[in-house]
Amino acid sequence: MNIDIKQNIPEELSHLTLMTKSNMKSFIATLSDAFAGYPQIDLILGSKAAQSTLRTFWNAVLHAQKSGTLILADSPDVHGVLIVSKAQDAGTKTLPFLLNGGIKLLPHIPIILSYETYTEKIQNKHIGKDTWYIFTFAVEKSFQGKHIASALMRPFLDFLDRTGSSCYLETHNAKNVPIYEHYGFSVIETGTVPHSTLTHYAMMRNRQ
Repeated sequence: MNIDIKQNIPEELSHLTLMTKSNMKSFIATLSDAFAGYPQIDLILGSKAAQSTLRTFWNAVLHAQKSGTLILADSPDVHGVLIVSKAQDAGTKTLPFLLNGGIKLLPHIPIILSYETYTEKIQNKHIGKDTWYIFTFAVEKSFQGKHIASALMRPFLDFLDRTGSSCYLETHNAKNVPIYEHYGFSVIETGTVPHSTLTHYAMMRNRQ
């Protein structure tokens, strides 16, 4: 992904901060902080993963996003991150992931692949190519409860409503379900990720 190419950003999202090479470290830092201790990350990286491991993971993930993906922050200070794309552009590319630090996570690759296989199977049951997908939505822990989540999500919802688009997301924390329900999403399927006790909540926001 060439993250310095100017992307076509919907008008509703144009005031948000787009990730570039110059600010990428701030995005990595915020995601690493926000996802420390999150059930999905505990599963794939281990519950005692160091911040350095989290940063390696997110560096690889961000570099591996497909070209149609929008990677946005609430402001230049990057206290919240929203990563969205059309479903057909969702996911990570293997080679860029490995070349940008993923090779250091080699012991974790089998569980990462197992997780992705399971989640892709669920996605394919419910979404079409024109459905939008929220890959990541996170706020730095010390800034949670300060309306940063809404500052990111509300403009995106406005875009979905203007274009008559549906949107799909996943969460693994039961406490997040009512938050997403507040934004108009509904649980469409729950399950358990194979070889784990991790609950997977698939949620959809239909065309408004």
